[in-house]
Amino acid sequence: MFTLTVENSKGERLKLTDSPQYSIRYIDGLLSPQASISTVTATNRDGSVITNVRAENRVISIALSPKPPVEENRQQLYSYFPIKKEITLFFSNENREVKISGIVTSLEGSLFEIGQTITVNIECPSPYFENSAQNYTEVYKIIKWFEFPFAIEEEGKEFSEISEELAQMIENDGDIETGLTIEIEAMATTRNPIIYNVETREYFGLNMEMSTGDIVRIQTAPGKKKVELIRGADVLNAINYIMPGNTWLTLAPGKNIFTYANDTRTDAVYLRFYYSLLFEGV
Repeated sequence: MFTLTVENSKGERLKLTDSPQYSIRYIDGLLSPQASISTVTATNRDGSVITNVRAENRVISIALSPKPPVEENRQQLYSYFPIKKEITLFFSNENREVKISGIVTSLEGSLFEIGQTITVNIECPSPYFENSAQNYTEVYKIIKWFEFPFAIEEEGKEFSEISEELAQMIENDGDIETGLTIEIEAMATTRNPIIYNVETREYFGLNMEMSTGDIVRIQTAPGKKKVELIRGADVLNAINYIMPGNTWLTLAPGKNIFTYANDTRTDAVYLRFYYSLLFEGV
């Protein structure tokens, strides 16, 4: 069993499975996207040399049969699948709960057949499904000790403590390497923060001084790379502070271990990782 829901650009949602308005005839495009290989020929050897391999845009086709009142339900599809507009599909089955966004390219079908079938075609420039809820991991965690029911001993009781973990393991349970959003929050004056991938020895660092309360936000996903300094109500471009030799850190499938350093105190920061798991298919 599966469920399929569409959300239009206004945030309005329509559930298409188990619907009193529509019957789903079929859905194409839910398996792996097609890969394309670029090659060049060499004069002194047979065959060719691979220069690039990439996944093409995903195309999803959904065939729906409107139930009575047929015209009213068919016309409702125009507002949830407007051509040239971006929509988001939410799909869940026993193993995965994912979403994908794309542009509606067409609604096709015949209005003069008994038992109309309308086929919606959606092209997804980002071809991978991602989990519906964003994942979140933090380093130097504040461990909460306050819970109900509770009693306070005479000598007092800690409400929380900071666990100074120098390394944090993040497991990517998806099929594909994925980008990160990393936030570095300064609890005190912090100079030259650096984040390391322990296994690959890659790093991302900034030649800058952060004041108490500053937050640096690093986004590493392809097409969305940027570095911002959030200081009070101001959001400033911090791309020029990137250290030479930096790598835009990502999560490979499986276990990834990160650690942190700076030129002041390692307990002067609060480090957060946000990421989405990517899947080839459902």
